Amino acid sequence: MKRKVHYYLHSGKISSMEKSMIYAFSNTIDIKICISRKGFSLEVDRTVKKEASALVRDPLFRDAIKKATLIQLIKYGKISGEDVYVTIDDVDFCIYDRCKKTPERLIYSLCGTQLQRPMVGNWTEASLQRILDVTKSKTDRLDAALDALLLAKSKLYETERFVYLWMALNGLYGFAAETAAGYMPGENEKSWIKKEYAQIKFYSMILDYPYCQPKEDKEKVLKSLELILARINPAETDLTIKAIKNHDTDNFYVREISAIFSEIGISEGEMHPYTVLLLYMPYQIRCKYFHGEHTVPLLCFENEHPLPVLRILNNLMEEYLDISIPQWFDGHFYTTDIIPRIRLLAENCKCTNKGKLETCIISGEEKA
Repeated sequence: MKRKVHYYLHSGKISSMEKSMIYAFSNTIDIKICISRKGFSLEVDRTVKKEASALVRDPLFRDAIKKATLIQLIKYGKISGEDVYVTIDDVDFCIYDRCKKTPERLIYSLCGTQLQRPMVGNWTEASLQRILDVTKSKTDRLDAALDALLLAKSKLYETERFVYLWMALNGLYGFAAETAAGYMPGENEKSWIKKEYAQIKFYSMILDYPYCQPKEDKEKVLKSLELILARINPAETDLTIKAIKNHDTDNFYVREISAIFSEIGISEGEMHPYTVLLLYMPYQIRCKYFHGEHTVPLLCFENEHPLPVLRILNNLMEEYLDISIPQWFDGHFYTTDIIPRIRLLAENCKCTNKGKLETCIISGEEKA
């Protein structure tokens, strides 16, 4: 026999002043979610024909619980580890006792219960609400980017940070490439989507700082940049991705980096320090480590190469991802800024018969 119940799952303390969010998908609708620094709650009225406690095993309700926990991690950098209760028609049931550790934990966090570094990006209400509104099947690579960034922020060691930060970047440029394929005029133009280097190059065009892979000067650029990065103390430097992008001439290291490009004779149309340090150098390191061509740094002295280089690149990637991922999740910014940019580039991409990305139109000008 069916009956209507009021279902309230809660953990920790929730202020009455907290603004609620709504999870709604398929038949699981209007779950009111409240999230605070010390706890979270999910509340819904539901008509059930089984025992009321079975709702916690419903796949969509479990998805709502996971997303509520994810948003708590984004907003506050930690997951509350308090007891978890379900209140059904004013009757309380404990479903997790943190002291007795019984019954089994509601959710296991593979990035721990507290991040080593907070999520400092501008996570607007719209960005957070989109997490609740969109299923993973529609944004798998974008969700992968967010999950990887959270994992990176839970790590202390630079090699681990690098792996997950690159995964987050991979998620973004892969998502951009898949989106762009829908706007490309022919199958030949779409064939490049499977080529990772072309995806990275296309993403650099979205950033308005395209680069062409240098030939004779490639190694010279990388070695010169590595020497500069190896001298920087990450705890003291003000070298940021923003300073590099804006060519901040008041920044000593930005001037040194720019001088390398001038000395070698590489124009910004071929390579720009912004995308070299954000995409190209990390990509080269990724190839060496992920393919087992170089040993991963395991034991290093404090200033021994490549530890300082990894630290700087990790900091730059993390800074960029903190800014960008919330924007990709913001539906308004995504549709009014990112999509028009991707569409313009995609519609004007030309590829050779071998699927090589040949030219694109950027800001009304054709770039080789």
